[in-house]
Amino acid sequence: DPHCIPVTGLVQAAAAERDLASVGAWLQRATEETLHCDILGWNSAIGAAAKCHRMELAESWFEEMMQHGVQPDGVTVSTMSGAAAAEGGLASAEHWLQKANRLGLRASEAALQGMAEAAAEEEPTEAEAALQRCFEAGAQLTAASLCALVVASSRKRGAAAGRRWLTWGVACGKVSGALAAPALDRVLEDTVASEGLAKAEETLNWAMASHLEPSIRAFTTCIGQAAKQCDAGTAGTWLKRLHQATLEPNSAVISAAISADAKSRNFELAQARFKDAEAAGTELGVTAWTALLDAAAEQNDLRG
Repeated sequence: DPHCIPVTGLVQAAAAERDLASVGAWLQRATEETLHCDILGWNSAIGAAAKCHRMELAESWFEEMMQHGVQPDGVTVSTMSGAAAAEGGLASAEHWLQKANRLGLRASEAALQGMAEAAAEEEPTEAEAALQRCFEAGAQLTAASLCALVVASSRKRGAAAGRRWLTWGVACGKVSGALAAPALDRVLEDTVASEGLAKAEETLNWAMASHLEPSIRAFTTCIGQAAKQCDAGTAGTWLKRLHQATLEPNSAVISAAISADAKSRNFELAQARFKDAEAAGTELGVTAWTALLDAAAEQNDLRG
């Protein structure tokens, strides 16, 4: 019985090999002979075309699927929007996310991240407008997609671009609390590297005033940079604020603070922090031990 031919499985097998000619042949036979190919087969076909950078073929099969009464699912629109972001940029990605919203489907996290990375390639005002349209239509800005946007922007346009997107996400009310922590971490690290500690402190102060919840990594970035600059006062200030944020300092934070104290020749405070860490069972990093030994050597205190 020709109607019992497992077209879906055959399409999937051909798609797995990225044999687009065979995929097309089986889809054509299915439609001409009224054989059934379900959504799994169509998704495999569309995915194979997208992986082969044949966006026009993926779009053609999407339309053909719809014409034959097979409704797309989240996988379908995620594949299309993700491929569109990679191949056609922000405008193409926006088109497919809008289509997903009209169909009542939700794109995957990967598709949203793809759109975020495409947005980082555009001028900020244009990208903001496109993303805002998608969000108003029902797309969700997640912590991961915001982080992808911040990381991509920072990498391609510098730390200021990453800060701009983080500020935008907060201003839009799309992220708050701890959800923005990964993006904030990246912004602070890039800011310290390119613009220095003062700008990073300004950014961290803004984040806390905006009711974000920085991670330990954020505090470590500022404390660690203060230690490199032998600025014990700044390191101590951020260590206090970390405690006020009810975060438990880890080995990296304590090591950086001890290093800052020792490099600033505040050996008594460095020793006090060392004893507290020892009592708490915290294993110190190499930076702390090196700074302590150097400070002890300067004081001719070889007992350490």
